[in-house]
Amino acid sequence: MEGDQGWDSKSSRGYRHLPESRKVDHLPTPIVQALAARVQPVLESFGLVRLFHEGLLSPLPPNLDVPTVLSGRAHTLFDALYYWKD
Repeated sequence: MEGDQGWDSKSSRGYRHLPESRKVDHLPTPIVQALAARVQPVLESFGLVRLFHEGLLSPLPPNLDVPTVLSGRAHTLFDALYYWKD
């Protein structure tokens, strides 16, 4: 679920890529999977819910906006959580 960052040696500039919503449910290693399994009940004990990819695709209510040019579609809960100021 990580974004990406690096350095472009040609332009001498850094770059960052935002996380992708389809990677929310991607837990790449057994250690991360075990950690997620241990964290889930702790979150729930505080009334928190882990959001999954499908739930983050829900559209934002019409009265909310994400001021970004990174998307040409209706904004979703994922967009609001991972908003990056353009």
